Amino acid sequence: MSLVENFVTAINDEIKAIEKRGATKNIVLKNGEFIEKTQQGYIYQFEIDKRFPFIDDTPAELVIGNKSYKAILVQAKEFSIIISLKEELRENIPVAYIKIDTTIIWKKLIEALVSLDSNSQFNKILAEKAFNLTPPVCSQGKCVTSFIDSDGKFLNPNQNKAV
Repeated sequence: MSLVENFVTAINDEIKAIEKRGATKNIVLKNGEFIEKTQQGYIYQFEIDKRFPFIDDTPAELVIGNKSYKAILVQAKEFSIIISLKEELRENIPVAYIKIDTTIIWKKLIEALVSLDSNSQFNKILAEKAFNLTPPVCSQGKCVTSFIDSDGKFLNPNQNKAV
């Protein structure tokens, strides 16, 4: 199995563990106000009781009463959160909550790792060596590592010993 495949397998195991514990985070939103209409949708700002870290542009589900709307988390400030919706809602929304899939960052990491496999600039051999998946090749006997400085010159024996 390649390095990327090993990472993807490990991350999928982590996602399964998170899903067993409950992968959805629900956050109560208060005092929602319509801010503006943009090309991306309708922007609303809500107050939140405590800071909640997330990645900008995280998909979520906004729930108001018994209705759900697809939403994008645009930005979090100290005690407020800005979201974008495709649908226009009323000007003020006293109470709502948002459901966030907490595995989204793991899924994005998998996408990034999988894209490495097809990237011609990704040095798979070097990556496997860095994670000690490829044994060093030695011309004779005991392997010796030689370091090169920023000018491309080999280090002297004392410098090698120090490293």
